Amino acid sequence: MEGKVPTRKTESFHLATLLGIGSNKIYNLIPITVIAAVLIFLTKEILDLYKKSKEKKRKIAAMKLLLVEEIELNHWVWKSMNSFISDLNDHIDDIDSLVIEVTETKSGMESITGTYLNGDMFGQDFPKVRFSRYHQLAIDLAIADEKFYEKVKNCYEAVSALNHLRDGVYTYFDADSIEYAFREGYISYANDHLSEIQMKMNELYMYCTGNRLEKFRLR
Repeated sequence: MEGKVPTRKTESFHLATLLGIGSNKIYNLIPITVIAAVLIFLTKEILDLYKKSKEKKRKIAAMKLLLVEEIELNHWVWKSMNSFISDLNDHIDDIDSLVIEVTETKSGMESITGTYLNGDMFGQDFPKVRFSRYHQLAIDLAIADEKFYEKVKNCYEAVSALNHLRDGVYTYFDADSIEYAFREGYISYANDHLSEIQMKMNELYMYCTGNRLEKFRLR
């Protein structure tokens, strides 16, 4: 007896059997070329999803690195402001006599010096708060990862409060300021908020690196 030549119908039957399809109607109606096309399409979709997932992870990892650098720069601002407020607390009884001078180098770096009536003096760097990375990445962050974005937003709300404290030095301690009567209120506000500011910065830093925020950058 001569062997039968395989037909499209019998090929569909064998593929359907392998796929666990038990209905005669299905493999009568779906030729092998259609099933193969569906499998190829599904494979391409899975590979595309995998590729997009890897690209998203790489993008988020890159954004974390950029934000970590800016957090470390702002940590230096925090440490400088914390030192400044600590000195004010130590001289709270002489606070009305404090004369502040802020100077800026040609490169844009600022420093601050202070003199009290009793002759005590201090001097330190007065770095500027950085926001550029946040402004650059905010939209992409919101699209890429909602949880990550919320942590970034919370951190930079704290950084905004840090910037407000820095601006307060000009407002309340400039020699020509008429707001000197509110110096103690400013110091009290700083005492209440500096720890919270660092906590929020630390939360994002740990999310990005797995480490506590101890490093800082001067530039």
